[in-house]
Amino acid sequence: MDSVPTWQVKSCLDVHELASSITEMVNLSLLSGYVPENWRTAVVIPLLKKPGLDLVYKNFRPVIYLPFISKVVEMTAL
Repeated sequence: MDSVPTWQVKSCLDVHELASSITEMVNLSLLSGYVPENWRTAVVIPLLKKPGLDLVYKNFRPVIYLPFISKVVEMTAL
């Protein structure tokens, strides 16, 4: 969902401009109590629990992909 993979963002957090921009976005969101719609959008992909199981609903588990920034806000708010 993100245009940049999470691992790449984490490796760039040492870069002051990127870290300060992310910090400012998170702080503004927490202070205003508003989370933008695109931060709350997720992609859900069903995966089989174990290989070889029948392709029926009960044998799938949901895997949810969230935007990186929404994960940061969630961890910060705890």
